[in-house]
Amino acid sequence: PKRHVHASDANAQITVDTVHTKFLLLDLGSVNGTSLNGIPLKPNEPQAFAPGHILGFGRFKFLCLTPTELFVQLRAPQAP
Repeated sequence: PKRHVHASDANAQITVDTVHTKFLLLDLGSVNGTSLNGIPLKPNEPQAFAPGHILGFGRFKFLCLTPTELFVQLRAPQAP
């Protein structure tokens, strides 16, 4: 079957810096790219991110939320 791949198998890495209490996003030299808030990351240069930031992996975009923010979003009334 034909695969439609828009993010690499090993696109990026997310780590938690527990010493400085921050999250880091690292592009692993991916073909399709990794972005933070729409800005492409340079390979192997970790960037800090926080809730409210948008992480991009190829064509896929993800909004980073805290557990509380996620709960609020899930409980919000859905538009008809």
